[in-house]
Amino acid sequence: MEFQHMIMLLSIVVTGVSRYYGALSLSTGSRLSYRYSTSTNTFLQGRADKRSGISLEATVVVEVLAKCHRVLQLQDVQIKIILESKEKLHKENVNLRKVLEQHPLLFCFHNGKILKIFPQEREPIWALNIKRGILSVFQTSLAAAVTNRTVQEVDILGKCPTKYHRKGSLLWKTKDLDLCSHRFSLFTSLRSVALPNAPSQEQLLSSKLECVQRFKEQILEEAKCTESHLVRPPTKKSGGVKTQIQTSMKLFRTDAGVTVHERDTKDIYESTLLYEKEKAAQLSGEEEEEVVADILQKLCVKPRVDLESAELFMTLVFELRHLSSDALMSLWQRSSSKCQDDWQPLSDALPSCTTEACVVLMKELIVSGKVGEEKMESFFQLLSFIPEPTAGMIDALAPLLQLSRETQSAFLGITALVNHFCSMRNNCDQEPAVRGVMKNLEQHLGEKCTLHKSEGIGQVELILKAIGNAGLAAAPLEPVLNSCARWKNNPIEIRLAAIEAYRRIPCTVNHDVLMHLYLTYDEDVEIRIASYLMLMKCPNKELFNQVKFTLQEERSSQVGSFVWSHLSELLETDDPLKQHLKSFLPDDILSKEFDREMWKFSSYSDVTFHSGTGSANVEARIIFSPMSFLPRLIVTNFTIYVLGRAVNILEASCLPCISS
Repeated sequence: MEFQHMIMLLSIVVTGVSRYYGALSLSTGSRLSYRYSTSTNTFLQGRADKRSGISLEATVVVEVLAKCHRVLQLQDVQIKIILESKEKLHKENVNLRKVLEQHPLLFCFHNGKILKIFPQEREPIWALNIKRGILSVFQTSLAAAVTNRTVQEVDILGKCPTKYHRKGSLLWKTKDLDLCSHRFSLFTSLRSVALPNAPSQEQLLSSKLECVQRFKEQILEEAKCTESHLVRPPTKKSGGVKTQIQTSMKLFRTDAGVTVHERDTKDIYESTLLYEKEKAAQLSGEEEEEVVADILQKLCVKPRVDLESAELFMTLVFELRHLSSDALMSLWQRSSSKCQDDWQPLSDALPSCTTEACVVLMKELIVSGKVGEEKMESFFQLLSFIPEPTAGMIDALAPLLQLSRETQSAFLGITALVNHFCSMRNNCDQEPAVRGVMKNLEQHLGEKCTLHKSEGIGQVELILKAIGNAGLAAAPLEPVLNSCARWKNNPIEIRLAAIEAYRRIPCTVNHDVLMHLYLTYDEDVEIRIASYLMLMKCPNKELFNQVKFTLQEERSSQVGSFVWSHLSELLETDDPLKQHLKSFLPDDILSKEFDREMWKFSSYSDVTFHSGTGSANVEARIIFSPMSFLPRLIVTNFTIYVLGRAVNILEASCLPCISS
């Protein structure tokens, strides 16, 4: 009976979803006309009557071309300025209206999701982003609403966990925008991670979205959305500046049997609903180059340590970001780019420019030997801070791995760039430029990392560190890392480096070799501890059972004391980034106690400090070997938490007795 009851409930749910999904499947020739309005207002919290902003009103027409293919057209567009709650037409309303109404937008709509859009090449990015915002209002998940689930949704705001629930005929959609990825952000080089479940009052910027959708007679009849962004002073728990975007769309006309006209599909390209940053106009003419050339000449006649020179140099960096590769090369070849005292401000500015054109030119200068070692090192070190890495950058830099085999910063800088590139994309290991870099690194290792006799142990360690640095892109090299870690004829340094290379590899990749190394009691102490730490980056019930059993039967006091101290610290930690691991740990995982004398046995320490404006975490690992009274390895990591973000400041390691 219980089974039959469950089947009936499932049938009801499926029937309800199917009925509502009928709302999303209109016949060819259908036309839906909506009144659309959106307004963006900024005001001090509690003073909404003194608001300033901008609003847009339009008629949104959606025509069904085929089962999944539709077209969006804007009509009767009006753009207004809001100043102290008073509205007036934007002075450029006529021109803006003409641009927004000029190009219809083709898109693919299936089961409530807009999978792809097909804009025309001629359409300005700003106008396309407005249409992306309009289409985002149409997105829904009726199946998630029926079961009150949270799903991943991609729209103008990014890739966000989106909670749906149903109240009568209404569907509610909510998003915590602080948890979204692939969001547009300012041009910044600061790497940070959003804290999970961080209280909104701890965040400098708190953002959220709430939408209500209503369906009637098998079509979306009305939708209202409120998006809010609150900037709160760090020292205050209330108040702040709030930006609120209110959007409404209401159906006022439905037509059927409309003649479907053939749409112009020339010069269209495929894209998504994700916000697209407008590209700055690239300068390539002689007139435009003169602007940068003039700055270079001014820098040459100015003292280097001077406030005005510093301002000029910063201006140079930002102006270089607008130049094309050809314009930059032309500028470099001009004698005016070099000062009389052999100072070359252009080559000094290139590492901070962070555009593909600047990276390509810097690579050419390195290959031709026209930049010194100090500038080259600085360039490689800054690669990890490039905000928007491209495949073109990686492709341009890949040959340097052949030319700079003894340069540590080249390997680590380029692979850090690969890691950042992959963190912003899906399936980056299919990108030819990325595959080329990883293939290059693999060739340096040889089978089981046995090239160390000719390459040198230090060089093989460097290659393995670079593979670990590459993160997601290193997943295909898992078989190579396995063989390097397991091969007992390899020096301990190489085996440890191969294990450490797993640090950014996804948990979906097989980690059986690490488990085997940890469970082998007669394996080297350092190998077992390193394998355990890598395994704990991918916690699961089976792992905890293995750790608990191994701890009970542990024969090594060094491995046992480290694992015991690590688990003890995790059970008590206040570190926000370790709370998910703490919550997973079984209460009875520590069934056997070990000595915690830190200057005699391997140990792990974790301390979190709190203050009024943020907090910080310090963790330390001390690894001893039965072969020595001195520690084999000391590692310290320091991370600060401020404004709802985690910023890793440093990780330092010391190997005082490696020679022993």
